[in-house]
Amino acid sequence: MKSKPLFTGIAGGIPSTEGVQVENLIGRSGLNTGNFLFVRALRNLLGTSDDIYRDESYYRRSVEEYDYIAISAANWVNPGVNLGGLTDFIESTDLPCLVVGLGAQASFGGKDPKLTEGTKRFLSVVSERSESISVRGEYTQDVLNRMGIKNTRVTGCPSLLGLSGRTAPKVDMCKLEGLEPSNIILQSTRHGFSDSVFNDDPAHVFNMSIYRYAFQNHHPLLLQSEKPDIYLTMRRNNNKEIYQKNIEYLQKVYESDAESVQRYLEGFGLIYWDIDDWLSSISKFNMLIGTRIHGVISGLLSGVPSTLLVHDERTKELADFFLLPYIDIRNYSGFDFGLIEEARSEFSLENFSDNWGGYFRGFSNFFAENEVQVSF
Repeated sequence: MKSKPLFTGIAGGIPSTEGVQVENLIGRSGLNTGNFLFVRALRNLLGTSDDIYRDESYYRRSVEEYDYIAISAANWVNPGVNLGGLTDFIESTDLPCLVVGLGAQASFGGKDPKLTEGTKRFLSVVSERSESISVRGEYTQDVLNRMGIKNTRVTGCPSLLGLSGRTAPKVDMCKLEGLEPSNIILQSTRHGFSDSVFNDDPAHVFNMSIYRYAFQNHHPLLLQSEKPDIYLTMRRNNNKEIYQKNIEYLQKVYESDAESVQRYLEGFGLIYWDIDDWLSSISKFNMLIGTRIHGVISGLLSGVPSTLLVHDERTKELADFFLLPYIDIRNYSGFDFGLIEEARSEFSLENFSDNWGGYFRGFSNFFAENEVQVSF
């Protein structure tokens, strides 16, 4: 059994942010703090959660110390991703690969993503060096199958297993009683300073309506990749030029004046760089509703009833795989109180809990097939 993984990519969290610039923090998260959940989970499963994060130059010098390359994959089957650099590193070694949680990114009903040459090379190399590749759901498996990558196994994402263990997380259903805006976390999807969120694409319109509803009704707002919001939430406003850029953009997002936006994010924005802090902090809330799969997973891991708002093929395939409580946003033009009431009244984890045994066995079989030692 292989027991010495060489981990590529980001670390599983940032324990201390003191003195670290926001740009650096966001970069070290892989541009999305949700990445920390599945990276930390895989490190837990492979028994390396306490390893100090090292950059690629270290591994190049000491590659002989390892017996396989462990890759915490994300939604990399995606036109916006180029994995040429990672592929160059893999090809510079003779090590087998373990690719876990690979996902495809597409809008509802969209065509198969057109991939960069670097990503095509990556898929070809890791397919050759793996007994099987772990993918998030059947949609990704079908996409890869059409690309000629046949040795895939549908396992879902490792984040729940690696952070909860053999049994499903315990969720406190009593929290659904007496809900108030102050104890309902909302979450939406935006990246950086993208202007595409202001177009009339239905998914963008819906996501923007969540930010504005949260702002107008003083809901806590969980952030992961919204760079300008993160600056204000962390009160990192000393650089006047950066602050001006942030606040001008955010006035368009929240459709309000600068002072009100800043006051809201300083009081209600939630951003976490350490997984233990993240899960402990949100456990005090009563419900989480949002469009980000790892935001919802973090809620369930914290014992909080959490409902996913499915807005693309990637979120739908994971919701279907895990049998998560979810609402398909294609039936709605925007977020409102009615959706909160629907999420509350129809919330159930019976199917999710019944599915846990199969989820556990699927990953157990995947690790065994690749002859990798795991620590459940």
